Amino acid sequence: MNMNKLMAAGALALAFAGAASAQSVIHISGATAFRAATNQAIRDIMDGEVYGYQGTSFSGSNRTVFTGTVAGAPVTISCRWIGSVGGMLDVAQDRLASDWPANDGTLTTAGKPSHTAVEAGSSMSDIALSDTFPSSVGITGNALTTTPVGVVPFFFVKGKSNDATVQAVLNKITNINTNQAKLLLGGYIAASQFTDDEADASTLLFPVGRDAESGTRAVTYLELGFTGSSAQVTSTIAGGVIANVTNSLGGGYSSNSFTATDLKTPVGVGATVDLGDGSPVEVPYGLIAYIGLSDIISTSNNLQSQVLAYNGTQIFSNVGGVWTPDYNKIYSGTYTLWGYEVICWRATMAGTKLAVANSLKDRIAQVVTQPSGFLLTSMSVERSIEGGLITHK
Repeated sequence: MNMNKLMAAGALALAFAGAASAQSVIHISGATAFRAATNQAIRDIMDGEVYGYQGTSFSGSNRTVFTGTVAGAPVTISCRWIGSVGGMLDVAQDRLASDWPANDGTLTTAGKPSHTAVEAGSSMSDIALSDTFPSSVGITGNALTTTPVGVVPFFFVKGKSNDATVQAVLNKITNINTNQAKLLLGGYIAASQFTDDEADASTLLFPVGRDAESGTRAVTYLELGFTGSSAQVTSTIAGGVIANVTNSLGGGYSSNSFTATDLKTPVGVGATVDLGDGSPVEVPYGLIAYIGLSDIISTSNNLQSQVLAYNGTQIFSNVGGVWTPDYNKIYSGTYTLWGYEVICWRATMAGTKLAVANSLKDRIAQVVTQPSGFLLTSMSVERSIEGGLITHK
């Protein structure tokens, strides 16, 4: 047993004293941007764990399940990574869900990919991970215990095109400022407003992003001060290219992984746009999205070369053919598109679930590294609210 598991054992000893060793099932929902750190922390506080995950990438999976022991007590932890706001609403308003991943006896010590088993019936979430504080997005309901465990940055990233003329325009776009981002999110923006070349005015840029239950969206909108009506698009992919995008009329994707797919998939020649009226039209266009760090640097995405500077500050640079980040710009506060990752649960939670939650909170705060985010202790600056003033500690 390693030191982290010994610490967890000590924290849980009183909770388990005198209790029967029945299996405890703990449900966690929330931020896709922080799932890698949370998944690793769960494994760290468990002994003899077996686990499984939806899809082929453990760190990028939207559904994970773990079974093992914590301080000698049998525990199953089931996770639905649906977005920060959605996760907090699950906990604060006792929302039921029926798609929790389950241990069906096929989980493995190496991790079972493409795991599809789900629990019978519906359950409420016990714990939420969020990129934003509950008060910042108007969460009401149960009183919540909320603790920051790390810092999570977000980035604007441009897409790709198989149309050589459009791609040439995209190549000229290297920075996005607050005004441009607001115009983009409100529907679209002419490329000439980035390139200073009126010849590019006929190429339009459309926004891709998350749904209203996303912390990625909440932090980005709060940072920008964007309060307008969102007009993000979602794609139809056919033959390995984006064939059409449609205005989601205030909606968006449920996970950053879907956003990443649109960014790494080129827009096809002759692709169409449906502005929400069911009448697609052919126009030259590209995409710009906001997304978390983990989905940028994932080896299955490799989006570093497409990251835009934000208000003149660029994190990634090409050094000897390798895209290298300078995270000191986040630590020092010169790059400002970031928020705090928080863990929260009902203030009334008790017993085994509370003890596991506290151990998980402590461990997440220790293991936060790229690609999820950064340790609180890495930061030389702080802010009291998303989009608020950044001051030196």
